[in-house]
Amino acid sequence: MRATVRQSILGPLRLKWKGEELAGLTLPSSPPSDITELKIREPGEDWCDILNLKGTPLVNEGGGSFEWDVWQCAKRIPFGETRSYGWIAREIGNPGAARAVGRALGANPWLLLVPCHRVIRKDGSIGGFSSGLNWKRYLLKCENLIFASQK
Repeated sequence: MRATVRQSILGPLRLKWKGEELAGLTLPSSPPSDITELKIREPGEDWCDILNLKGTPLVNEGGGSFEWDVWQCAKRIPFGETRSYGWIAREIGNPGAARAVGRALGANPWLLLVPCHRVIRKDGSIGGFSSGLNWKRYLLKCENLIFASQK
């Protein structure tokens, strides 16, 4: 394993590599003080493009098959959209597992690349985030998403 730091519009990102595969991405301790103006160049572009990590293979160092299924499902949530924990549970064929989905997302090692910040509660509140709610709010605002509740 090797660790690198990459400067980005979000501040320094810590990347953990196993060979050429990305084993983890960690955000700085707090988001920038102002909202970054993101200029998406083409439809379908995402944080992978913004951070120049598109096509980077991910290596699963600690999650089981359930977590992997959750993370793969979360990767399908388009930039600027959200889904609920229950939606992911239904999509992976385990409709009663919304809480387990939340735990799996909390263990997501590839923040932004697996966009767990786009997963919210069914009531529209933002739920949790492993890097803190300030980061989740910031990322959602960067993607121009507004919620009735900021709990």
